[in-house]
Amino acid sequence: MEEALYGPGGYYAREQPAIGREGDFVTGSTFSPLFARATSRLLSRLDRHLGRVAEFFEAGYGGGQHLKAVLECQPEGSRRRLLGWDRIPRPLPLGIETIN
Repeated sequence: MEEALYGPGGYYAREQPAIGREGDFVTGSTFSPLFARATSRLLSRLDRHLGRVAEFFEAGYGGGQHLKAVLECQPEGSRRRLLGWDRIPRPLPLGIETIN
């Protein structure tokens, strides 16, 4: 299973895994930017309760659609730290840190 999923040519190791509207399955975070807006709103509430800007970490970010959308939904001037980790790291836009 390890080799089939993550080895050379494995399902998740492909440059473009078959995930999304045209692929094998769709998750809420890849289907619509509404999930990212809801995440951003929840983070803003958390900021207020903590009295500081919260960090956001996503494990298993896949193609990074959710992290990218959360980045785009940030309030202007926000210094939120967005972090992502995935077993098969893929490039993410500036403003999102990849954890290895």
